[in-house]
Order: sequence, then C-alpha cells, then structure tokens
Amino acid sequence: MPDSLQDLESRRADLVKQIADLGDLRGGSISDTSGRCGKPNCRCHKPGNPVHGPNPRLTYKDQGKTVTGSLPTPAARKKAEREIAEFRHFEQVIRMFLDVYSLGTILYELLAGAPPIELRKVALDEFLRRLREDDPVKPSTKIRTLEPATSTDVARKRQIEPPALAKLMRGDLDSIALKALEKDRARRYGSPSDFAADINRYLKNEAVLAVPPSAGYRAGKFARRGDAPDHNLSTA
Repeated sequence: MPDSLQDLESRRADLVKQIADLGDLRGGSISDTSGRCGKPNCRCHKPGNPVHGPNPRLTYKDQGKTVTGSLPTPAARKKAEREIAEFRHFEQVIRMFLDVYSLGTILYELLAGAPPIELRKVALDEFLRRLREDDPVKPSTKIRTLEPATSTDVARKRQIEPPALAKLMRGDLDSIALKALEKDRARRYGSPSDFAADINRYLKNEAVLAVPPSAGYRAGKFARRGDAPDHNLSTA
C-alpha cells in the first residue's frame, strides 16, 4: 500500500507499463514481401520477369520472440487486419482507462488499506471481466470489513482509530474515489489533473466535484473552511 499521495504517480506509471508490456506480446503488424523462389528454372529468375508477390506476412511477439508467418488467403489477411485493429483499440482504451482508473485504485488502497477489486494473480479474461462487471464498495465500507489487525494498522498510520478513519472517509473521500473508478468514462474524471484538482479541493475544505452540488453541502463547506481539519491523508 502506498504511504503518501506522492506515490500515486509512480504507481500509476508502473501499472501502465505492466499493461503496455502485456500488449506488446499480443500486438502485430502486416507487411507485403516480394522475392524470387528457390526454383532456378522458374520465370522469376529470367531477366525482365517480375518477382513473386506481394505476399502478406504477419509479424508478432510470442513470449518475447519475434515471429513471422504467412497469410495465404485474402480472408486470412482481412481477419488479421481486423484483429490487429481491435488490439490497438484495446491498447488505447486501456491506457486511457488506467490514466484515471489506476490513480483511483491507488487512492482507494491508500485510504482503505486494500484494493477496490482484487485483480492480482488472475488470468487476463478474469481480470477484464472484473473490471467490466464488479463495482467497488465505498472505502469507508471497505475498511470496516477488513481484518481487525489490518484496519488497525491502516488507521495507526493515519494516527487515528479505525471507526474515526471510516467516518472521515464518508462523504467527499468516498465520492472522489468512486468517481475515479466509474466504469463509464463519461462519469469518471476527464483527466488525472481533474482528479488531482478534486483531491486538492478536499484538502482545502472546498466543495468537490464528485459530490452532487446542493445548497446545504456548499454552505457547510463554506462554514468549515475557516477551521479546516487535518485530513491526514499521508503518513510521515
């Protein structure tokens, strides 16, 4: 678990690299090659005659090695082109997803002492299914369900008791973390900087964008701003 907000960016970069490395093993490209065959009496060896081709070849990574194979039919080429396009789209989407989502995951773990969704040591298909289908509980709920020793350790790092820590999370922090973890991109923060700005609003005891605006909420924030509590998000 990261010990401070300063760890967020380095952990996000590490997660993006892990996904990018996984993608490199599955990506591919198509190139057209032409050449002469090994039959000396073939027309391709006679002056002025064209070489054989172009012949499409598929190049991809397999367990760290570069592999090249032929695409013998137009249907095979079309299928490979479609799969490569789909994979590149997946790479783009997952990187955009991780920009905010991974920061939300790390903030959640920073707050609650456990990840919002358990994704470690699972197969890729199960990894993606959990990302699509599983919804995390609020951090304030999560910490109340941890083993007593774990919740006590998390709270001790914040110099606070577990019930008080859960109470501190309720409201703004719950909303900020869950907004960053939204499945729908349109409902998540638009960028890491938007996410960071909302955390900064919380630390300054200002109204956060993650909480639906209401007159009572904003009035309460304004009333408390002059006597802002120590939110104690990071440890020494």
